[in-house]
Amino acid sequence: MKRPDYRLFVPFILRWEGGYVNDPIDRGGETNKGITRATFNALADTVLGIEPTDWAFKNMTEAQAELFIKHYWDKATYNNSIHDQAIAEAITSWNWGSGRYGLMTFQRLLNDEFGEDLAVDGIIGPKTVNAANQIHPPTLLSRMIARRERFFWDLAKMDPSQERFLKGWLNRLQDFADRHKKKLHSDPQEYCSHCPHLASGSSKDQKFDE
Repeated sequence: MKRPDYRLFVPFILRWEGGYVNDPIDRGGETNKGITRATFNALADTVLGIEPTDWAFKNMTEAQAELFIKHYWDKATYNNSIHDQAIAEAITSWNWGSGRYGLMTFQRLLNDEFGEDLAVDGIIGPKTVNAANQIHPPTLLSRMIARRERFFWDLAKMDPSQERFLKGWLNRLQDFADRHKKKLHSDPQEYCSHCPHLASGSSKDQKFDE
């Protein structure tokens, strides 16, 4: 069986993230290539083997960003133990965009919609992976897309300051659904019911919430 490969997902993430941004309204704060300053400071030594200086953060290369993506992928997939490429990408997206909360949401989805009894702790281990691997991938993917869409709408409703990012979040989610349209076996709009058609915009408007 061909294993999922994080490298297939790297171009998608980098295309949507853009470069250095310091938007005071963005809850993620200062970011570069989608990586927050806080994440860089905490993980630069472990992931890149370098000191997390201001210069290093602002001049991060795509190759370095790819190493961060692999770090998030490994954490989200229990070191690449998820069997399906699209599911591995979706879980990594939740980890990349929402951190531990995103992984907790994935576990909660497995409990709520598929009858699992997983600890909702944001730690992806053998039990979570085994549960995910037992589910028909198109079914799980469609539920994940629908749950992520609902999360974005709820976030904008709870925190109106984030509402201006909503269009970018939904565009990105629609793009992800389009990427796996064959997996979904139908128009992905069915699963992302309020996603607008892809619209051009600056990378600053097309960011995940961190």
